[in-house]
Amino acid sequence: MKSTTIFKMFLLALISFSLHLNAQTVSNSFANTMNDVFAGVDLNRVPHHLLTDYAMEFVDIRSYNGVNTANNFVHKDIYTSAYNTLLMARTKTNVPDLVNPNLFESNWKAARIPYTIALSGIYYQYSSIQKMHTLMPLR
Repeated sequence: MKSTTIFKMFLLALISFSLHLNAQTVSNSFANTMNDVFAGVDLNRVPHHLLTDYAMEFVDIRSYNGVNTANNFVHKDIYTSAYNTLLMARTKTNVPDLVNPNLFESNWKAARIPYTIALSGIYYQYSSIQKMHTLMPLR
């Protein structure tokens, strides 16, 4: 009976460990696809080195333009998604003040102390490619 319990615990630990390893697999397929799509574009000429068309958008950051509406309430998940969208929009790795997401998270946690309200915001200028339908008249 005891050996069966130990075996079950070992099996559960092994499954948990394998799920943890699988969750940490990084896929570069999106980045490779975007690099192929933008191969003919000189990304060094992008103003502010942030191009939303180059990013995997976790949230539509155009909705969060400083004007309060009923649809752009921000909570931690939206804030983090907007930050991650900006990270993905980088056309150069050295965009000022855009830090690694782990450092971003640890800074966020460090600022949250008892009896203190931690305020934070994101202000970046970014670029986007003008949509084709605005360049050409519709027929």
